[in-house]
Amino acid sequence: MTGKTDRMSTPDSTPPGEPGSVNFSQQLRSMMEAVHDGRTPSDVLLRFARSHEQEAVRYCVQRMTEPDLSLMEEMMIARLLQQAGLVQQFVGALLSLDPQAAQNLARKLQTAERGLDLKIAPFLQSEDNSIVMHSLELLEVIAESKQIVPLLFGLISSDNPRIQSKAALIIQKLDSEQAYTRRLLQHPDARVRANALQGIVDRANDQGGEFLLQGLADTDHRVRTLAAVGLSRLGDPQGLQTLFRMLRHPKPIERRSAAWGLGVCGNASALPRLEVLARGDPDERVRELAAQACQKITERAKPEEKQE
Repeated sequence: MTGKTDRMSTPDSTPPGEPGSVNFSQQLRSMMEAVHDGRTPSDVLLRFARSHEQEAVRYCVQRMTEPDLSLMEEMMIARLLQQAGLVQQFVGALLSLDPQAAQNLARKLQTAERGLDLKIAPFLQSEDNSIVMHSLELLEVIAESKQIVPLLFGLISSDNPRIQSKAALIIQKLDSEQAYTRRLLQHPDARVRANALQGIVDRANDQGGEFLLQGLADTDHRVRTLAAVGLSRLGDPQGLQTLFRMLRHPKPIERRSAAWGLGVCGNASALPRLEVLARGDPDERVRELAAQACQKITERAKPEEKQE
């Protein structure tokens, strides 16, 4: 997109009566309807949108958040952004929204713009950590291309722990061959190691067994818990055995993590031990997590009982 890749700020506000006003929004919407009905050539609409880029992007962002937006209009907006070369600006505008709202809009646009993650990637090089973090939150839900992995690896050395761990999570999601897993599991930050294992647990296949076993020996309780959950899902008894040992640990943080992990595993054999903790553990948070785990396991078993 020649001459436009450096526009990474969100659109500015405009005074009443200018192109960003209600009149402009009505005019743009009317033109889109006219193009759809065949009453106006599409190049007229594109020239109009390009001549008022910021206002057009602002309209598209606002309109795509409104509940009465039809699928047809959503597709038209996506096509307008593509053909007018405004996708990069649209992504920039998303970075000023609430993360959940931004993710929802990114998903909508992704149906028509398959390379959307590559449009987000340049924002990872921003010096503003909030922009980088928001970009990572978008990529977490739409990342598809391994071309962004080198940029993500550059963030692993960031001095911001949240950026480090989020980048590791996305790398692991994209790394189906697990070519980068070993490097991530050697990172000194436990959050990076935990997020690397999270991707393996989410995939739940035998390819990650080696790394899950490695995670059982980690010094961090979160890493060990995720490794144990992953192994349990693969049917390896070492997973539950590790969580049961953690339930007896003198440190409350270990017991909390184990109770959470057993709830995720959903194995009914853990119920007696969890019930004991839920009634009498000296740590209030352990009691809460154990009770929640018991509820999860019990609810998961109900459909099976009905089938019998």
